[in-house]
Amino acid sequence: MNLSLKSLSALAFLCVLVSGCVTSETRPQPLSTAHKSAAEVAEPLLLDVGVGIFDPHVPATEKEQKEQRIDPDVRAAEARYMPMLLAKTMQGTGYWGQVRVVPHGLTAFDLNVAGTILKSDGQSLQLSIVATDATGHVWLSKEYTGEPDTRAYKSGATTARDPFQNLYVLIADDLMAVRAKLKPADFERIRNVALLRFDTELAPYAYQGYLQKQRDGTYKILRLPAEDSPLSERLEQVRERDYALLDTVDDQYEVSAEKISDSYLNWRRSSYSELEQEQDLKHSAHMRMLLGAVGVLGGIAAATSSHSSDAAQVAGAVGLYAGIEAFKSGMGQASEAKAHSEAIKQQTESFSAEVAPINLDLEGKVVELRGSGEQQFLEWRRLLKELYQNETGLDNPVAGNAPVKP
Repeated sequence: MNLSLKSLSALAFLCVLVSGCVTSETRPQPLSTAHKSAAEVAEPLLLDVGVGIFDPHVPATEKEQKEQRIDPDVRAAEARYMPMLLAKTMQGTGYWGQVRVVPHGLTAFDLNVAGTILKSDGQSLQLSIVATDATGHVWLSKEYTGEPDTRAYKSGATTARDPFQNLYVLIADDLMAVRAKLKPADFERIRNVALLRFDTELAPYAYQGYLQKQRDGTYKILRLPAEDSPLSERLEQVRERDYALLDTVDDQYEVSAEKISDSYLNWRRSSYSELEQEQDLKHSAHMRMLLGAVGVLGGIAAATSSHSSDAAQVAGAVGLYAGIEAFKSGMGQASEAKAHSEAIKQQTESFSAEVAPINLDLEGKVVELRGSGEQQFLEWRRLLKELYQNETGLDNPVAGNAPVKP
């Protein structure tokens, strides 16, 4: 029995050592920068990019949202904030034309980038990225996971560099690697298909027979419209106004990102810290409760054994008391971990309160973009078609088909 008591005591001592040494520390990530063009890229080789608002990927039920620590308002803000960081990273490389953040589902660009937020809690960021050019060819379909640069979470740190900037750099470099494999003819074909898709959407009756969608989802040019036709010239003016409006949207997203950047960094910093502490506390509480259970069992065994000496029984009683206190301590730490979870929720609610809908001014008419990205896009396109069709008369089928380019 004495050997059993010694074994239990040794295990208890080991538990104390382990519970006292539990720490969680993440080293700062090495900083990486996107590959930049050494010389100015010729205009024909510059592709315009549309980075769509990300899919927030919010679970349908409140139970799932709580289990995964997802606040719908925060995710909605992240879905607008993260594309802006990716767009800025790509634009800074010099390999692309205009890189805009656009409503989710808009595919009117030479290259269209769509993203889904799989996980984002300050400790890690996981994104699913799909990039497809105007011809329908998929450049990239990949999941990216990154850890934060904890320097951004230090007290007094600025928001000059996002904690997960390395992840956006990786995406930008992967896209550049695909671009590097294109030939000059590929750039021309992609740009022509993008223009035809835009024109066909606004004037489908006039552009029948110019573009064919294949069974695999890719697009093939059958013929090109004459550049000097009245219809082509009007549509070119429409495209320019469309780009101007998209620039306005992009500016609105940038303003929104700037407004929430500080509070969002604070939320991620707090979330990161709370999750780290919570994990440490849960581990420590588990070990303390295990220690308590061992102490209780050992104390009972020693105090009640008829073969134990008086000193052993006294030690058993002390062990029993210590075991109970250790178990209570473990329960207390588990409760503290729950309090940290509530602190995360409070930080999330505080951040959510600062997120506002985006307002756009379309020809003197203020439009508030609400709801999902798909709803925003549908309302956006409906207004554009209404404005441009009234202005250009493209809603009049009498205009006939566009002349063919010789």
